[in-house]
Amino acid sequence: MECSEEIRPACPPIYSQSSPSTLQAADSGSRAERASGLLLLGEEEGWAEAALIADDAPTAAERQLIAVGQLDVGHMALIS
Repeated sequence: MECSEEIRPACPPIYSQSSPSTLQAADSGSRAERASGLLLLGEEEGWAEAALIADDAPTAAERQLIAVGQLDVGHMALIS
């Protein structure tokens, strides 16, 4: 999608313009969702996926994604 200068604020963010740390945090959020899903289904692969979740991020929003993912995986550890 091509955005003109007039409508640029209304354009959705594009991953190629995101910082590497933002992509890593988003990837960690997706990774945590995948790990939780696999663990919920009883798949041992979920633990390997959970090990790849980032430990920290530079912004509060990114840290929140990581914290929620770690919370979900921790919950799965308790009920598995």
